[in-house]
Amino acid sequence: MIESPKKLFKSTIGRILILRILVFSGLITLFISIYQIYDDYTHEIALIEKEVNQIKNAYQSALAHSLWNFNTNQIKQIIRGLANFPSITFIEITDTSGDFQFSAGSRQSNILIFEFPLIFSSEYSKKQKVGSIYIQSSKKPVLDKIRNRVLIIIFS
Repeated sequence: MIESPKKLFKSTIGRILILRILVFSGLITLFISIYQIYDDYTHEIALIEKEVNQIKNAYQSALAHSLWNFNTNQIKQIIRGLANFPSITFIEITDTSGDFQFSAGSRQSNILIFEFPLIFSSEYSKKQKVGSIYIQSSKKPVLDKIRNRVLIIIFS
């Protein structure tokens, strides 16, 4: 025979069982939500790293060649173009002696930093480091996206 809901809530076993089910399902929901937010964050950071690696692969050789030839106009043009990438907030090119330094954008806080050497090589000379490139990317857009996702999770 099925007991009425009033009798179920009046019994101690019924209250304990319902309370445990609610707490357990709440904890499961909380852990799944935390994992989903963490996964979204790492995915967004990985996208920025992928974009910076694409920049490295596409422009490292041209920048190294321009530094080798002291072609400051080409370096400035490349830097201005790279500064227009949505994830790039600051970029700086420096030669090995520190005499030439080119930059674009503005330094910020709460950033990701990427730095890699500029290596010049030709068929007539061995590989030689001619400078380095320093790139900053802000975490603010990533954190804004995560905050929006947290709000969606809370209100849904």
